Amino acid sequence: MVASGRARRRPGRPPETQSAETRGRILAAARACFATDGYDRTTNKDIAGAAGVTPAALYHYFDSKQDLFAASYEEMLEVVFTSLARAAGRPGTTIERLSAVLEETARLNAAEPSFATFVATAPLDMRRHPELASLALTTLGRLRGFYGQVVTEGIARGEISEAVDSERVIDLFVVLTSGLANFAAFIDDPQTQEGVTKALLLLLEGSLLDPEDAARG
Repeated sequence: MVASGRARRRPGRPPETQSAETRGRILAAARACFATDGYDRTTNKDIAGAAGVTPAALYHYFDSKQDLFAASYEEMLEVVFTSLARAAGRPGTTIERLSAVLEETARLNAAEPSFATFVATAPLDMRRHPELASLALTTLGRLRGFYGQVVTEGIARGEISEAVDSERVIDLFVVLTSGLANFAAFIDDPQTQEGVTKALLLLLEGSLLDPEDAARG
């Protein structure tokens, strides 16, 4: 099982305010290092250097590189899901709510590039390292649960067709969210990302393709 990242308090640790700030800096550095170099190539010394702390200080907060990977990934998930839940909670139709979620996904990818890169690269590390595999299952479960609620409400309101298996609709939006993050990880151009998101939203609204052109084709 992957550790939760909640390191036990040890003798000599700094005061709580300083401790929280330093821990946050370490997690941000770890996320950037893992996103850029991967789990195998990243060392605790690399992370300590990026965070501006000594390797010895690093161990005041985390027992191992595995703990650092898990904690930095879980912290990212909390930020992402909090933002997506806020977007999904806006009033409107199901399509409007789902569109808001995809727009928020794109905003996060642009605002926090390391998030998108980590989302794109972390699954590969999770496949290679069984001790990290539970993180992938947790992420998929949370994404499916998040979209499951929105899709279920949409079907109940008659705004999503019952002709398609609801589970596949949920999977569709999981794929769209992951796809936007993967695209952002490799195309470091906010304008291009914004354009792709707008085209996707038009597709969801049914206004991307011209029915008359489709009929003529």
